[in-house]
Amino acid sequence: MNQNNQFISLICTLVSTLVVGLVFYFTDYVSNEGFNPSDDGVVLAQSYRIINGEIPHKDFISIRPVFSGVLHTINFASPLPLIISGRISVLFQFFIFSFIWVFILLKHFFTLKSKSKYAIIFSITGISVFVLNVNTYHLYPWTTIDGVFFSLIGFSFLIKLFSLKISSSKKDFYITIALFLFSIAALCKQNFIFLTAFIFLFIIYFYIKEKRLRVLPIVMIAGGLPFAIYLIMLISTGSFQYFIQQMTGRTEFFETGILRYVKSFLKVRFLPLNFIVLFFFFFAFLDRIKPNFISKKNLLPYFSSEKKSIWQIAILLYFLMTIYAAFRIFLGNDYLSITHEAFWILLILFVMVIYIKACTKTQAAIIIFTIILSWVTSISLGANFPGYVFGILISLNFILINQINNKLQLFVFSISQKKVLPCYFAVLVSLLFMISILGQRNTNYRELPASNLTENLGELFPEFGNLKTNPATFNYYSDFKKLYDSNPKMKGHFVLLPNNAAIYPLFDSPNPFPLDWMQKDEYVGTEEHLYEELEKILENEKVYILIDKFNSKQMASEIIEMNYEDYSYMKIIKEKCRKVQTGSEFFDVYLSGK
Repeated sequence: MNQNNQFISLICTLVSTLVVGLVFYFTDYVSNEGFNPSDDGVVLAQSYRIINGEIPHKDFISIRPVFSGVLHTINFASPLPLIISGRISVLFQFFIFSFIWVFILLKHFFTLKSKSKYAIIFSITGISVFVLNVNTYHLYPWTTIDGVFFSLIGFSFLIKLFSLKISSSKKDFYITIALFLFSIAALCKQNFIFLTAFIFLFIIYFYIKEKRLRVLPIVMIAGGLPFAIYLIMLISTGSFQYFIQQMTGRTEFFETGILRYVKSFLKVRFLPLNFIVLFFFFFAFLDRIKPNFISKKNLLPYFSSEKKSIWQIAILLYFLMTIYAAFRIFLGNDYLSITHEAFWILLILFVMVIYIKACTKTQAAIIIFTIILSWVTSISLGANFPGYVFGILISLNFILINQINNKLQLFVFSISQKKVLPCYFAVLVSLLFMISILGQRNTNYRELPASNLTENLGELFPEFGNLKTNPATFNYYSDFKKLYDSNPKMKGHFVLLPNNAAIYPLFDSPNPFPLDWMQKDEYVGTEEHLYEELEKILENEKVYILIDKFNSKQMASEIIEMNYEDYSYMKIIKEKCRKVQTGSEFFDVYLSGK
């Protein structure tokens, strides 16, 4: 890609940012997301602790590395209300890595000589990938989003090593930056260590192949510097043992990284087609190893480029399913199954392009990176789906469909050949963009549709900005505000359990407990440490403990009495504290200390 296209990409990104920003502003996109008092604010609460000088893993429990907490301290420097600042920064991250991704795709999969055509395709593809990545899931700062952000920026540097026009010294520089950014991604969430380790091993292979082993140690040490800095911090602060304990407490890898993916494959809508395709291509690849194997079994015609009917049917179905998935994500709550559909379609298409040799080494590297990135983003007991990279999956699926079509000359039109395609594409993306706005309004994360968000949380707390919410959540926070305002001694001496991590930075009130979101999955493996710390605090400090009477996660849709059978620490609180009669509708209040 020439320098002109790089400049055009930058200009188009800036213009698209302005256009999307104005649309979001006039449609109240951020405020219409609503608010749920559960995991919204977990990262910001961690950032607040770091700003106040607390030592990660020692002074507070974190089952993830804390670079996301470090990163989002920048939100506290913004003049915007904290929650609004956090959400805008997330949209900015999605926007940046979506357009970086499109730049990579157009550079390595297409040759577009027309500047105007390039500008149109780059802009509308970038916007479509952006809205699909955002989809209807949450907008608050989160570790996985940060990991994807740094991984994609890192990959934009890493991909340069395949270029024949770049000198070895420049490649060393780009690889070092890439490894540095992938290391940061792993320090946002430990899932990304799988991707980072794969990249590091690939770089070792690259330098061995290039016979430049003298440079390798320098590149590896410089690229892995974030790990070294983090390790020094852990050792110097005496928090290394806590870090190990907190990182090894959760054992969801097999369950969410393997078992659930196997289950998702068995639940996809195109399961019969996927099985048939994989069955045939198993024998096809076997033929590469054992020549004439297919011929003996009379299977050769099915793989022949001369007999296109089988290919046409399969590609058409995958094409239609990809379009369906792109729109369906905004029209329902089944984003978990839809995103897995896109993942498995990508895997099937990759098998196809490898068999017909329809991709270069660089293109194959892009596909493999996407598959691994999608997989690591979904290793979680919570958000166990590749939703944060959904737009990346969808766009690459379309690209591979086009690659197969160009190679075999099927009936599906070629993106690179149709002169009028940008016009049709623009209409399709405009429709997708409008549906994404409506989808966000109708499918908010743990909230009611935007039309039912009749209350403004900013009326209670300025740091919410003009964020809208449902009447139940508004009444919930109104009740809390009455309790807080009635007792000035509560600032810096209260906790709100078991959710509401955002409340501490919002009130500029340090949390006396070592954990902000007091859910079991957030302290697995560190139970003993948490209980010991709680007993010390409750015996020696005066802390107001506000406990939800109702399940605040589901408060938007229904009022359900909270069941605390699985919250072992509640027994410690009730034994060490005395109950205070407040007449509160939503909270039981306890007071610790002598």
